[in-house]
Amino acid sequence: MKIMGRSDVKRHYQSVIERIADKGISMPDCPWECPAENREDRIRGLVRGKVKYAILSHRWLDEGEPTFQEMSRGELGKGPGYEKLGAFCEKARAFGCDFVWSDTCCINKTSSAELDEAIRAMFRWYRNAHVCIAYLSDSSTIADFKNEVWFRRGWTLQELLAPRRMKFFGKGWIPLSPECDDKNPKKTLQQTLFGIGVENPILNAISRLTKIPLNDLTDFTPGPNRVREKMSWASNRRTTRIEDIAYSLVGMFDVSLMVAYGEGNMAFYRLLEAIIQRSNGSDVFYWEGTPSPYNVALPGSPASYPSHTFMEDHASPIAVTASKHDKTYPVGDQSFAFTNRGLRLDVLLVQVKYVRQDPLENGRVKLTVKHRGFGDISVVVIPRNFAELANLMNQSYAVGIIDYWNKGQKGFIDKCRIHTAFLLCRHGQSSWTKVRTERVFQVRPLKVWRDRPTTLYL
Repeated sequence: MKIMGRSDVKRHYQSVIERIADKGISMPDCPWECPAENREDRIRGLVRGKVKYAILSHRWLDEGEPTFQEMSRGELGKGPGYEKLGAFCEKARAFGCDFVWSDTCCINKTSSAELDEAIRAMFRWYRNAHVCIAYLSDSSTIADFKNEVWFRRGWTLQELLAPRRMKFFGKGWIPLSPECDDKNPKKTLQQTLFGIGVENPILNAISRLTKIPLNDLTDFTPGPNRVREKMSWASNRRTTRIEDIAYSLVGMFDVSLMVAYGEGNMAFYRLLEAIIQRSNGSDVFYWEGTPSPYNVALPGSPASYPSHTFMEDHASPIAVTASKHDKTYPVGDQSFAFTNRGLRLDVLLVQVKYVRQDPLENGRVKLTVKHRGFGDISVVVIPRNFAELANLMNQSYAVGIIDYWNKGQKGFIDKCRIHTAFLLCRHGQSSWTKVRTERVFQVRPLKVWRDRPTTLYL
């Protein structure tokens, strides 16, 4: 085992690439001339079939992992870290791979430029690998997945979603299934002839555990959409460094983010900024709990995005219901953006009247407000301090509906759907600000409500 640079890899495969002749590039359905775009896809596919590398997904040991410096000097040590690397190389050879990549020893972490490049390109590296070999050191069988730390680490989320081909090994490098590719198990002849689906116990177990749909586990497309859902997949995962909570999600959302260790919570705020710049989906605002220290309209971490949305006082989760209006009218503000006054967001503003407050445990308060179009609305709020708690009854309140329907110059909502909103407050004629709520704030109107959207700066 030794570290190989880009030039070494190029030299190794140069003759292989040169042997890809034009006749191998031509398409079966266009024997005379292959269109340029199809030709490029064909070349890319042929190269990928020849230039193969395996990539490792694993949980780092507390100490003893091989480093870039040790491998560069040709120092092959002993211990669990080197044993793991050796076993990985052995499995990679079985898949016909001449090269392997491991994040422990293939990144020069003393170089900020190389570390920045690696983090930005990580998703693509896992996506382009011939096979991703996942080592689940706490699991002997699929039944052990519920206690497997690999499923609770931040970086392993993209390592699960990005690869096209994946093989899971458990404790002692024992295969966790008889399949060569756990994402795409082989069909029997009978299944192929009669179009019968293939049972996939590993992915079924992972889907139940992570709440990630099966189609995303097998064919995930990165992008700045479905923010709430994707963030919920990361909500129970942890990273050693706080900034990595954001950096590990860059590839999933297909955004670019400069790496700056030491910035702390600012990293996640910048990630949300980058997503908002490329997305008009209002689900980025469907969060609960602790706000970002940099903007009250945004959460402080993925933990604020629940796996489900809840109606207050209901014991079971209720998903946001669809409506025939969703197919007819645009939903919510399609052009929210950051400005020098803060986040500009249009909401359907409904001013409500304070009714009462009831103290709960751990500093929480059940606040009740009312409006003739909604009836009584109860929501659990979390005051930041005693002064904020004391002023609850002295403030004006409003419900800022986020997912209203746009119809001309006006927005509207109706009782056929549960709507997501911000609970807002203000003193006198000051600007509205968001109230911190324990759950995602949702309301269902008693009747149709129409009004011109109000622009907030949060």
